[in-house]
Amino acid sequence: MLNIKSFFQKFAKIQEESAASKEGITNAIKKVTGINLTPNNFTLEEGVLRLSVTPIIRNELYMRKDKIISELTSAGFKVKEIR
Repeated sequence: MLNIKSFFQKFAKIQEESAASKEGITNAIKKVTGINLTPNNFTLEEGVLRLSVTPIIRNELYMRKDKIISELTSAGFKVKEIR
């Protein structure tokens, strides 16, 4: 019984870390652009931040891409590209 509990605790910890990471990313983007994103608007995989937003927001984020990447890097996230 304890083995199952520890197994699921690992997943709970991963989910908490993921939520904290997404919150940090949204805060960094808001700091640079003033745009509020939800955690459902993006994913971060292998250094690539993939956006699922409207074209207007996407263009705004692309115009400030270098500043966003710099802010995310200084916040401890490994982001190389925004798509």
